[in-house]
Parts: sequence; structure tokens; C-alpha cells
Amino acid sequence: MDEVLDGLAEAGPDPVDLVSGFAYQVPVRVLCELFDLPEELRPGLWGWAAQVRAAAPSTAAFGAAMGALFGVARQLVEKELAAPGDGLIGSLIAGLDEDARPSADELVSTVVLLATAGYESTAVQFANGLLALFQHPDQLARLRDGTVTEAAAVEEILRYAQAGTGFAGTTVTTEEVTLGGITLPEGATVFISLDSAARDERHVDRPDTFDLARGAARTHLTFGAGAHYCLGSSLARVELQEGFGRLLRRFPALTPAADPAAVEFTANLFHRYPRELKAVLR
Repeated sequence: MDEVLDGLAEAGPDPVDLVSGFAYQVPVRVLCELFDLPEELRPGLWGWAAQVRAAAPSTAAFGAAMGALFGVARQLVEKELAAPGDGLIGSLIAGLDEDARPSADELVSTVVLLATAGYESTAVQFANGLLALFQHPDQLARLRDGTVTEAAAVEEILRYAQAGTGFAGTTVTTEEVTLGGITLPEGATVFISLDSAARDERHVDRPDTFDLARGAARTHLTFGAGAHYCLGSSLARVELQEGFGRLLRRFPALTPAADPAAVEFTANLFHRYPRELKAVLR
């Protein structure tokens, strides 16, 4: 984290892009350390992971990016199988009896899953959260002065400024049911928007209002629920709390360099977020 903040500080009085310079840097570095990833593999793994997301609408580009990413992941797994290190994959290999140990292919799939899903969701959440704070300077001030805790602020950011595009989970009706005045037959596939649930006025008071003080109630389903609850939720929460907190403590005068309402967005199948977010640090 300190290395990322030091990198931002080098800009001096010039505006910096908090999307590329902060939001994407923190989760990448955390997962590199979690994997104990060799320096020579880091650029390839994270570069291809980003391309997988960007290429999602194109079947050919997606396939090419996935193939390259699997190749880099396999290099890491082969290294860990030969000499398990202290990272996540090495610990998984060393901590299990041989008959219970995941296969090489399973380990490769685990690396790919974490590379594509384990960092970008958090990065996008940083970007969307910073934009929400810039658009609501009164809430930014409350976080700065400690009126609200970092933990509460992160929960409201997760609710109000979700990283997802509204991409829905699905379920299947087990019997005929009427929802919102529409009758669905048994066996119907129902798409569920977690973002919509976070704005349900029956469960959230003033759902379209960004209010950091209410965050402690955790009025959202951003990490899902039940069997599909996000396994990385605890890590993401810690990253976000530490990230927002340290950024504002290091740069207490942090302000947007342009009108936050004029920010341009980019999106892929999974996420929607600011293309860039220029800010002045001091």
C-alpha cells in the first residue's frame, strides 16, 4: 500500500489518475503477495487478466486471452509443485496430503479464477467509491474527519456504488409464483439484480441517497448470499478499508481535478467504472 501511495506522491502538484495509479494498483499488489508471485511472472499474469475482462464481448479475443493467461498460471503452478513456497498455492500444496492435494489443472484454474475475479472487482469498487466520494463532498468530509468509520463507509460504498454492471444471478422457480404483478410458471429462469436489491426502498431508507453513516447496517447483497457468497469478501473489505483510509490520511487535501459529474465511464460484461479519475493530492 505504501509503495502505491509513494508512487502517487511523485506526481507532486500535477493531477494523478486514481483509477490506473491507485484503484488497480492496490489489489494487484495484494494478490501478487498472496501468490508469492515471482517478479518475472507478474506483468504477464496481470496484463492478461485485464485483457480477459476487456475481451469478454469478443469470443475470439476472449479465447486468446484466456489461453495466454492459463499458460502463465501453469508456469506458476509448476514452480510451486516443484518447490512449494510461502504463498497461497504453495501453502495449499504443502498443507495437504498427496491424496487430497488438488491436481495441477485444478491449481491452474484456481490461479486463473483469482486473477480474473479476485482483483478487478476490488479495483473497480475503489474507482466507483472514489467517484461517489468526490460527487458527495459532505460524505468525503465525514470520512476524512472520522465522523464515520472506514468500515461503515466501505459498506455504504459497496451498496451505493457497486462494481457490477447489474449482471444478475439466476434462480429457477419451483412452483408458479407472482412477482411484481407478473405470474411466472414453475421452472421459469429468474434473473436477480443484486444492484436493484441495494436500492429497494422496502429495505433501505432513502436508497438513492449516499449516506456513509448507515453503512454499519450492511444493507446490500453486493457479495451475494448463501452458497454463492463471495469467498473473497473479507479480503476485499480489508483492502477497501485500508485503501480509502490510508489514501485520505496520506493526502488529506485530496480533491478532484475536474467536475466529477463529467466523468466518462467504461464497461465490460461484469463491471462499469470511470475510465479515469484525475485528482490533485495537495
